[in-house]
Amino acid sequence: EMEARLTFLGATAGREGGPTLVFDIGGGSTEYVVGFPGETPNFNVSTRLGSVRQTLNELVESVNEEEEEHAVAVGR
Repeated sequence: EMEARLTFLGATAGREGGPTLVFDIGGGSTEYVVGFPGETPNFNVSTRLGSVRQTLNELVESVNEEEEEHAVAVGR
């Protein structure tokens, strides 16, 4: 919750306006934070939908073992 608050305050610093949604896409999760710029957010939620997590899921599902071994061997 502290991370969501700090992310929101940083993303909305110096902005004005109504309700604002901030997405914070990380490696293992994505945070959704809602509030008014410059104020403590009203709502936040963290999901297990991050860029690294999704990439690894796709690689595991889409690459066969032989292709994966070759990719590791050539350093990709």
